[in-house]
Amino acid sequence: MKLKSLIVAAATLVLSTTTLMAQNRGGEKMDCEEMTKRRVETLTKEIKINAEQQKEATKIYTKSCKDSQAAMQSQDREKIRQIREESNKAIEAILTPEQAKLWKEYLAKQPQRGQGRGGNQRGNGNNK
Repeated sequence: MKLKSLIVAAATLVLSTTTLMAQNRGGEKMDCEEMTKRRVETLTKEIKINAEQQKEATKIYTKSCKDSQAAMQSQDREKIRQIREESNKAIEAILTPEQAKLWKEYLAKQPQRGQGRGGNQRGNGNNK
């Protein structure tokens, strides 16, 4: 009887730990709609885009997200980078000159993507 309870408790612990690890592994996964919404909210907050610009940004980011997902399936990093650059240019095209300046400043502050694990880290000093 004790053995059966111990086995059930151990199995429960293993399953719950595995589930938690799977949920937290890569952060939260968002679908294109959620990701687009967050990006447009960020633009609205950071560079004060208006309602018309929000509509255009939503179109741009929705297309970009869907295109990126297709490129991710084929693991085409160059295509993903190209899609990101094109969407950034499209966003810049809908902005006023002052907003475009703020947009470029915002992008410059963002960490670079696609540099592999650990990003662009320096070595331990032995690399020359």
